[in-house]
Amino acid sequence: MMRIFLPAITVLLIAAPASPQKPAAPTQGDLDSELMKYSQTMKLSSQAKQRDTRSILESFTIYDSVFDAAPESEVPFAVDTWKKLRTGPYSLPQSQTFGPNQFLRYGLAAQHASGELTDTAYVKLSFKVLQREGAANGMMVLERDEGAVVEALPHVRSLYRKRGYTAADADAAAISAWRVLRIGPDAAAPSYKITASRLLSVGKDLGRLVISSEPAEAVVSVDGVRWSDRTTVSDFVPAGELEITLSKEGYDTLVEKFVVTKDKRNEFKRQLKARRL
Repeated sequence: MMRIFLPAITVLLIAAPASPQKPAAPTQGDLDSELMKYSQTMKLSSQAKQRDTRSILESFTIYDSVFDAAPESEVPFAVDTWKKLRTGPYSLPQSQTFGPNQFLRYGLAAQHASGELTDTAYVKLSFKVLQREGAANGMMVLERDEGAVVEALPHVRSLYRKRGYTAADADAAAISAWRVLRIGPDAAAPSYKITASRLLSVGKDLGRLVISSEPAEAVVSVDGVRWSDRTTVSDFVPAGELEITLSKEGYDTLVEKFVVTKDKRNEFKRQLKARRL
């Protein structure tokens, strides 16, 4: 029998070049660390700092759905937004609290007013916030609205600036008009095509409503629609008579009619009564 010997073949395994790793998504711990650093420079009481920090950390769970394309911007955005809400031309009164959703919504408006977001970027990010807040018409409808909102934005902004509002409030009012048309009992049908003129029509008849309670942290509903954050809360809403409901465990539920006037800040502050056992 003939034996055939084959020469040994050496196989070289060449490792493929490693693909660049994406930066790790930030964690709530990363945000907490940065907030702690910045809080040392803020002229706020320790109680106010703790209150603000709690709301900002709670809002972190919202960021993934808003900054899905650039998660690395989440922590810088949060810290910079806190700066704008407590210092500078768009700051809130130090006594006014904010919840996680309001922090994000007003934060986007302040970023846009500061020139750090284009009109298109501001509307696109606000669209994601509306989607998360419960716009029942679906992503495709909100995406279809974007062009009209971008077109209407400078007109609504100009209107509210002439009325004496800050640029951030003016920008927030434009998105509130969009919210009125897509969320709540008066929302337009999904088939309704929103136009810039329709947004301006709704936007010009809004009033700033600020709802607070003693004690704070009460659940808020306006005309049967539950708001995302608890007291103190603020938003632009259609002028006219509204029904406001405040509820908190251990206290009687308060239901009251309230008239909102456009072109002014409407304060609704109530003392809740402890429930008798």
